Amino acid sequence: SAGNIYSVLFEENKVEHAYRSMRKSRSTDSTCIEHQYAPTKSGKYAQIRYGGIKYYCHVVACMVQHKVVPNLGDEASHLCGNPRCVRPSHLVFEDGITNKSRLCCHLYLGKANNYICPHEPLCIVGN
Repeated sequence: SAGNIYSVLFEENKVEHAYRSMRKSRSTDSTCIEHQYAPTKSGKYAQIRYGGIKYYCHVVACMVQHKVVPNLGDEASHLCGNPRCVRPSHLVFEDGITNKSRLCCHLYLGKANNYICPHEPLCIVGN
């Protein structure tokens, strides 16, 4: 989408490089990889500065996984429920309502006996 700051990274084939430049924890299994930055004022997400522009770490990681620029209104949703996670396979672009509805899965999956994740892709629990 025109005017999307993430389209610059994508058009210049810099997504992978921006992701590799992030300070992050190391993990060799399927658990979360966490960025090593202080969160923004919202207290949830962190940004990296790349080429003079600030980008949210989890959005860049999601672009690595899906090889697309997020559509206007889409959010990078954490399948694992961990806002510090930047493991590309733990992220998906989806509308804000679906993203926020995943909170129920992270609250109830594995705790409430009859609760079943309604999402596609499925939420990741126990990471």
